[in-house]
This record gives sequence, C-alpha cells and structure tokens, in this order.
Amino acid sequence: MIGEKGLRLRESGSKSGLLPVPRRLFRRERDLERYLNLWRLFLLGSVLAVIAVLRLVRGVGPAPENAALPLVVGYFLAAAILHGALGWKGWQPWIPAWVVGGDLGFIVAVHASFLAVDFPLVATNSQIVFLGYFVVVALAGVRSDPKLSTWVGVAAPVSYAAIVFLAVTWRGVDMVPADPTFGAFRWDVQAVRVVVLAVVTHLVTVDVALDNVDRTAARQDPLTGVFNRRHLEEFLSRQVSLSLRRGRPLAILLLDLDGFKAFNDRHGHLAGDRALVDAAKALTARLRSNDMVARYGGDEFVVVLPDVAGEEARRVAWKLVGAGPEGLRFSVGVACLSKQHRTVRELLDAADEALLRIKRAGGGVGVVGEGG
Repeated sequence: MIGEKGLRLRESGSKSGLLPVPRRLFRRERDLERYLNLWRLFLLGSVLAVIAVLRLVRGVGPAPENAALPLVVGYFLAAAILHGALGWKGWQPWIPAWVVGGDLGFIVAVHASFLAVDFPLVATNSQIVFLGYFVVVALAGVRSDPKLSTWVGVAAPVSYAAIVFLAVTWRGVDMVPADPTFGAFRWDVQAVRVVVLAVVTHLVTVDVALDNVDRTAARQDPLTGVFNRRHLEEFLSRQVSLSLRRGRPLAILLLDLDGFKAFNDRHGHLAGDRALVDAAKALTARLRSNDMVARYGGDEFVVVLPDVAGEEARRVAWKLVGAGPEGLRFSVGVACLSKQHRTVRELLDAADEALLRIKRAGGGVGVVGEGG
C-alpha cells in the first residue's frame, strides 16, 4: 500500500522525467503535452539559430526577421517555462486548449508583426512562417481531441485569410514592387494557400474524429454498449487521484443480477444477453450524466459516482436495485473513498466484500462496515 506521502508525490508528478503511460496513467495527458512541447522548443530553437546565423553573415541591420525576433524569443521562453510547470505542477484539463490557442496566436502575431513594420510581402509570401500553421494543426491533431481539432480547423485558415486581407487593405501589398527574396504578391497563390490550409486542417479533423470513434469503440462492452472493464480501471484511477487531490468524495457500486444463472438456464443465453442489455440501459437511465457505468464481467456491473459518498451513495444504490429486467433484481455492494480505501483495488475489493455479504443475506444493498 502506498503511503500518504508517496501517494501525494505520485499524484503531483514531482519527478520531471517522462514516464511510460502504463506506469503513470494519470500523467498521460501531461506527458504527451511535455513531449509536444519538446518539439515546440526544438522548432523555436532552430528558428533562433537560423536568425543568429543570418545576423553573423549579413550583420545587424534592418531585416524582416528582426520584427519577429522578440516574439520568437518570448515564445521560446514561455515554452521553457511551460515545460517546467508541466513537470512539477498538477495537470489541468484546460491546458491543451490554451497551449494550442497560444501556438496559433504566436503564428498570427508573427504575420502581424511584419505588417506592423511595413513588410507586407514577408507577411503574405514567407513560406517558413506559413508552414507554422501546419505545425499548429499537427500539434493539435496529435492530442486526438475532436473539439480542439475542429476549432483549429476553422481558426487557422480564417486567421491567415485575415492577414492577407489586412496586407491588401492596410499595406497595399498588391501594389508593392516585387522583392528579390519574397517575390511579388499574387492573388492566385494566396487563394491556393487558404484552400490548401483549409483542406489539410479538415482532413486532420476528420482523422481525429475517426480515431475518436475507434477509441470509443475500444472502451465499450460490445454486448451492452456501456464501458468495459479496461476503461473502468482507467477512469476510476483518474477519479481516485482527482478526488484525493481535491478532497472530494467518491463512491463505487458493484452490482450483480440475482438469479441470473438460473434465468439463463431457464430461458437460454440469448434471453440472458437481452437481459444484460436491458439492465445496462436501465442503469444508465437512472444515473447522472457524469456518473459512469461499466460491465465488470458476466452479470456484474460497476457504477462510479463522483462527488457522492455516505447516505447519498446508499440512496442511489437502492434506486438501482430495481433496475434489473423483468424477473431479476440487483444486489449492490457500496464502497466509498476513505482512509481505509484509497486505491482502485481497495475500493473494488471493499465493494465486492459488501456485495458478497448482502447476497448471502438475501439481496439488497450492502455497505462497507455494515454487519451482514
């Protein structure tokens, strides 16, 4: 059993190294964010190195990269701070959205800086800066978040189109003579850029959506449609860590259909399968949207109740006793997060013990610590 101090260290992620996902399930998002941030630091560092080389070759003087240099340095430092913060501080679910927004805002700001210092051809024709949009789209897509990918899929082409609009209406880029390095402004090239960016971001969004569908299917029990045991253990691990960190209650219910074996013998396995499907639907219909139902195995189900404990958990359990299909009832074992039960395994074992005790007593609801 992990001591309280060790548990706090594990939850806070006080070790800064990237750890394998199976060993640190609750750190998966944070480790992914740190991995992506390493690439962000590498790309920004490469840009700074290129600018430094150009300065050595050409000397310090008025050049387009001077306008973007403060932004690149500032964002590099911000990425370095983010990397340290992700390694030592607690994870928050809003971090990816803010980071992706920062990435896109950085690319837009670089384009806008060229307009601000009257380098409109650089803003519209720079291939290196334009490629930054695709980096942002790729970083957003790796997170496999459909909402985030959709947002970037809309914001990226729209923001670039806005830069082109400002370059024409504000700086008159279409009237600016051709530059030996960046060429001349061409409407057809800009139109193709916007279309290509929109198509690529759309394809990434579709790929993320398909991947999300596949991941959802992998988490579901194929018969009943509720979550399977693998996802239950992942979800419960997260909820236990979150509840301990924030000091919130958590309860789990282990449910078993009384007399299911006899029902199968009498009516056949197909009828038994239909009964399990009906039971899963009934359980889901009686719970809140943030509760979770999973098939634990056979005719057993587990319900996870975040922010619920004590008498409220017992009340929910009694409500679910009658959720079984016609002729069948559930017996329910209840376990709540406490000093004695503070891990996934301890909670499941406690709920199983309470369930076994109440089934021997004839069925109903059993709670950890109650007499049989």
